[in-house]
Amino acid sequence: STAVVIVILIFTGTVVDSYASRNSSKSEDMGRVPQSLLAFSLTKNLKQLMKSSRRNSPLGAVNGVRCLSLLWIVLAHTYGFGHRQGLARLGHAKTYMDDIFFQIITNSWVSVDTFFMIGGLLVATSNLKIMESTGGKLNYFSRLLHRIWRLIPPLAATVGVMFILPMIGSGPLWADMAGQKVLNCEKRWWQVFLPVNTWVDFSSMCLLHTWYVASDVHFYCLAPIALGVLYR
Repeated sequence: STAVVIVILIFTGTVVDSYASRNSSKSEDMGRVPQSLLAFSLTKNLKQLMKSSRRNSPLGAVNGVRCLSLLWIVLAHTYGFGHRQGLARLGHAKTYMDDIFFQIITNSWVSVDTFFMIGGLLVATSNLKIMESTGGKLNYFSRLLHRIWRLIPPLAATVGVMFILPMIGSGPLWADMAGQKVLNCEKRWWQVFLPVNTWVDFSSMCLLHTWYVASDVHFYCLAPIALGVLYR
């Protein structure tokens, strides 16, 4: 299964990384090891996650906002997409709304807005620097194409997973949970690669969460207007 493959990659990457760190003199041989394998190293990734060094950047706080927003979104979706047959004691759900801490869930609809804010901040910061050095000139069309080109590979990989999803899962609730999602992607997979997912019917969307990608592209297309105003 997929989990077994991932475990094997993690184990292999960790062993290879450990061997390389202990035998640094054999760097020529280790240079032949693909970096994609070392990317699964458990020790290497833990060092990166636990690293506490700071960068002297005025936008350093953005990483913290992004991390907190990501955790907020995951927490909210854990509640929002809970399967109805897996819920118990629904009578107690009425009292949840009165809990002040549960307001984190009920008001999570604005959590994604922080990513729009971060995206706009980074777009403005990077492009205004270019405009200042070029006297206000900016080849924004090429930058837009570059952004779309960066989005295509992960989108294609995700769509590909949907096509093989029926072969890697099973169970009494599998068809109920994944059946319609797979069917939507088989019929409308092409909509994922066009920024139209915010304009189609909710129930027929392929990869429901890609509405954000479409909205991000829309904002990026409108960014030159805001950049022109800010530069002047």
